[in-house]
Amino acid sequence: MAAVTIRKLSEESVRRWKAHAEGSGRSMEAELRDVIEAGPPGDPESPGIHDPEALKSLEAEAETLKGSDGKFLAGPRLVDYMRRWQQAVYGDRLLPDSTPMIRKSRYDDDPTAWDGT
Repeated sequence: MAAVTIRKLSEESVRRWKAHAEGSGRSMEAELRDVIEAGPPGDPESPGIHDPEALKSLEAEAETLKGSDGKFLAGPRLVDYMRRWQQAVYGDRLLPDSTPMIRKSRYDDDPTAWDGT
Protein backbone atom coordinates (compact mmCIF):
# COMPACT_ATOMS: atom_id res chain seq x y z
CA MET A 1 0.00 0.00 0.00
CA ALA A 2 1.17 3.50 -0.81
CA ALA A 3 1.36 6.26 1.80
CA VAL A 4 0.89 10.00 1.33
CA THR A 5 2.06 12.79 3.61
CA ILE A 6 0.44 16.18 3.23
CA ARG A 7 2.43 19.06 4.67
CA LYS A 8 1.45 22.63 5.51
CA LEU A 9 -2.20 21.99 6.36
CA SER A 10 -3.79 24.65 8.50
CA GLU A 11 -4.83 23.74 12.02
CA GLU A 12 -8.34 24.87 11.08
CA SER A 13 -8.55 22.38 8.18
CA VAL A 14 -7.43 19.53 10.42
CA ARG A 15 -9.92 20.59 13.10
CA ARG A 16 -12.79 20.62 10.58
CA TRP A 17 -11.89 17.18 9.20
CA LYS A 18 -11.60 15.75 12.71
CA ALA A 19 -15.01 17.18 13.62
CA HIS A 20 -16.50 15.79 10.42
CA ALA A 21 -15.02 12.35 11.06
CA GLU A 22 -16.18 12.37 14.66
CA GLY A 23 -19.70 13.27 13.54
CA SER A 24 -19.62 10.28 11.18
CA GLY A 25 -18.27 7.96 13.89
CA ARG A 26 -15.03 7.42 11.96
CA SER A 27 -11.40 8.43 12.13
CA MET A 28 -10.09 11.40 10.21
CA GLU A 29 -7.73 9.03 8.39
CA ALA A 30 -10.66 6.87 7.22
CA GLU A 31 -12.59 9.92 6.01
CA LEU A 32 -9.63 11.29 4.05
CA ARG A 33 -8.76 7.86 2.66
CA ASP A 34 -12.29 7.59 1.21
CA VAL A 35 -11.97 11.04 -0.38
CA ILE A 36 -8.66 10.13 -2.02
CA GLU A 37 -9.75 6.63 -3.07
CA ALA A 38 -12.89 8.05 -4.73
CA GLY A 39 -10.65 9.96 -7.13
CA PRO A 40 -11.13 13.41 -8.62
CA PRO A 41 -14.74 14.67 -8.74
CA GLY A 42 -16.50 13.71 -11.95
CA ASP A 43 -13.64 11.53 -13.22
CA PRO A 44 -15.37 8.64 -15.05
CA GLU A 45 -12.25 6.48 -14.64
CA SER A 46 -12.34 6.89 -10.89
CA PRO A 47 -13.08 3.74 -8.89
CA GLY A 48 -15.47 5.93 -6.91
CA ILE A 49 -17.87 6.11 -9.87
CA HIS A 50 -20.09 3.04 -9.73
CA ASP A 51 -21.73 3.42 -13.17
CA PRO A 52 -19.94 5.89 -15.50
CA GLU A 53 -22.50 5.54 -18.32
CA ALA A 54 -25.43 6.31 -16.01
CA LEU A 55 -23.51 9.31 -14.66
CA LYS A 56 -22.97 10.71 -18.19
CA SER A 57 -26.68 10.36 -18.91
CA LEU A 58 -27.57 12.08 -15.63
CA GLU A 59 -25.22 14.99 -16.34
CA ALA A 60 -27.13 15.72 -19.55
CA GLU A 61 -30.46 15.45 -17.72
CA ALA A 62 -29.31 17.88 -15.01
CA GLU A 63 -29.71 20.84 -17.37
CA THR A 64 -33.45 20.14 -17.63
CA LEU A 65 -33.78 20.51 -13.86
CA LYS A 66 -32.52 24.10 -13.72
CA GLY A 67 -34.55 27.27 -13.69
CA SER A 68 -33.84 30.40 -15.74
CA ASP A 69 -31.44 31.56 -13.00
CA GLY A 70 -29.32 28.41 -13.42
CA LYS A 71 -30.23 27.01 -10.01
CA PHE A 72 -31.78 23.60 -9.49
CA LEU A 73 -35.55 23.55 -9.07
CA ALA A 74 -36.87 21.81 -5.95
CA GLY A 75 -39.45 19.06 -6.18
CA PRO A 76 -40.00 15.34 -6.78
CA ARG A 77 -38.10 15.31 -10.09
CA LEU A 78 -34.99 16.65 -8.37
CA VAL A 79 -35.31 14.13 -5.53
CA ASP A 80 -35.61 11.29 -8.05
CA TYR A 81 -32.64 12.67 -10.00
CA MET A 82 -30.50 12.88 -6.85
CA ARG A 83 -31.34 9.27 -5.89
CA ARG A 84 -30.33 8.04 -9.35
CA TRP A 85 -27.16 10.18 -9.24
CA GLN A 86 -26.25 8.72 -5.84
CA GLN A 87 -26.76 5.17 -7.16
CA ALA A 88 -24.63 5.90 -10.26
CA VAL A 89 -21.80 7.39 -8.22
CA TYR A 90 -21.83 5.32 -5.04
CA GLY A 91 -23.70 2.12 -5.90
CA ASP A 92 -24.73 0.32 -2.72
CA ARG A 93 -21.99 1.82 -0.51
CA LEU A 94 -23.16 3.14 2.83
CA LEU A 95 -22.74 6.90 3.01
CA PRO A 96 -22.00 8.89 6.17
CA ASP A 97 -24.90 10.52 7.96
CA SER A 98 -25.42 14.04 6.59
CA THR A 99 -28.09 15.00 9.14
CA PRO A 100 -25.86 17.44 11.10
CA MET A 101 -24.85 19.23 7.89
CA ILE A 102 -28.48 19.51 6.74
CA ARG A 103 -29.64 20.84 10.10
CA LYS A 104 -26.90 23.44 10.15
CA SER A 105 -27.53 24.56 6.57
CA ARG A 106 -31.19 25.23 7.34
CA TYR A 107 -30.18 28.13 9.57
CA ASP A 108 -27.24 29.55 7.66
CA ASP A 109 -27.53 32.34 5.13
CA ASP A 110 -24.97 30.53 2.96
CA PRO A 111 -25.34 26.69 3.09
CA THR A 112 -22.18 26.30 0.99
CA ALA A 113 -20.16 27.77 3.86
CA TRP A 114 -20.67 24.76 6.16
CA ASP A 115 -17.69 24.48 8.50
CA GLY A 116 -18.02 20.80 9.41
CA THR A 117 -19.41 21.25 12.91
